[in-house]
Amino acid sequence: MKKPLLTMDTETYIYQPFGQVIFDLAFGLHDKQGNMIDCFNYLVRETMTISDAKCAHYQAKHYTHYIPALDAQKIRLMPWNDIVDELHYIITENNVDAICAYNLPFDLTALRNTELAVNGEISEKMQEILDWKKLCIWNFSCQTIAKTRKYKNASAIYNWTTRTGNVLTNAECVYKFVSGNPDFIESHTAKEDVAIEAQILAHCYNRKTKVPYNQLNSQCWRLAQ
Repeated sequence: MKKPLLTMDTETYIYQPFGQVIFDLAFGLHDKQGNMIDCFNYLVRETMTISDAKCAHYQAKHYTHYIPALDAQKIRLMPWNDIVDELHYIITENNVDAICAYNLPFDLTALRNTELAVNGEISEKMQEILDWKKLCIWNFSCQTIAKTRKYKNASAIYNWTTRTGNVLTNAECVYKFVSGNPDFIESHTAKEDVAIEAQILAHCYNRKTKVPYNQLNSQCWRLAQ
């Protein structure tokens, strides 16, 4: 079997002075056709229990949301360092081809912020994760899918546009297009979002164009306009 890809998704909230920190992290191993080999999903113990009044209402709201998944053992509440150990092991043991995420710069920053919030410094394992070969799915999809006439026509029909007339290029809209399901609504939970992002990535690879490895762009939407 060829080297798998690892697609991750993070759900975050702002914890000052660190910025966006992760409370829900999922990462899935899959091939370039989007076939999922395995998927892992964790709630971060520290960020779900930070004693900060500004975070308390956010934690309570989301913890309540995740209780059924915890009870069903569909997600695990784990210390951050154990999650990092698991992520590092999966990446290195499987020698993954690239770490992928829909807005990869955001997720990498969230990993770094959470590491600093919990440990005060970046560990060797985290640095290896941050330095691994990268692929931003948002960038890839804007170069191969969202810039096409078919996508723009669909955007006009279904109102996937901004007030200024730019086509929307978020994961929800792109997945609506590639799945042929314009009524799809993104769940905004990490594990479910990993599944749709892996499918988007498969459609990008299917375009047989140059893959933009290690290209990080915070304004990918401009590529589709």
